[in-house]
Amino acid sequence: MEEIIGSNQKFFTFLIKTDGIEMCNKSDNSIWPMILVINEIPLEQRISFDNIIIAGLSVANGKPNLNGLIWMKAFINMQILIAGVFDKPARSCVLNFTSSTGYFSCLKCLQKGERVETELGTTQTYPFYSKYPDGPKRTSENSKQHLNECLESSKKCYGVKDKSILGDLKYYCPVQSTSIDSMHTFFLGVVKIFLIIGSIILKQSLIR
Repeated sequence: MEEIIGSNQKFFTFLIKTDGIEMCNKSDNSIWPMILVINEIPLEQRISFDNIIIAGLSVANGKPNLNGLIWMKAFINMQILIAGVFDKPARSCVLNFTSSTGYFSCLKCLQKGERVETELGTTQTYPFYSKYPDGPKRTSENSKQHLNECLESSKKCYGVKDKSILGDLKYYCPVQSTSIDSMHTFFLGVVKIFLIIGSIILKQSLIR
């Protein structure tokens, strides 16, 4: 950001958002709009429908090949993309990253996680380690190293599956510039589970 501000040029910065929705229940066809939000607009007006930019629309059978985003580079390079936010499936698709059901799927750390058996199979978990709660940090430096190893071996490396087209943009770092999706991660994730557990405990206490 210091480099951007120091250029003394007029500019807009963007946040990118994309997500897919199935066209109907019995079809694999999905629509993925590419939405840009202008960060310089006041927060209360920023996500108004009148102020967002529909930069593209991908219609695909299943998940699209988001390398098609390459046509956006000419447009984005005229301005500045500094951040992105996606839910977990879309983030995996955009960043060419392991999905949340696989090992090393955390975007901010390098914890491997553990598979836990359930009644329906297995699920991916990340146990809390009191001696090392944050885990090794995932940084732009080690992510570049993991990407190089991935490209050389044609195998996943610490969750990195392939090159992300957003990684070629000048001011966008896939690790640092991609925000955590708070709605699905916290409010429909951890907090929802806590509320369910709390309601079960409350019902059990009332029965007693």
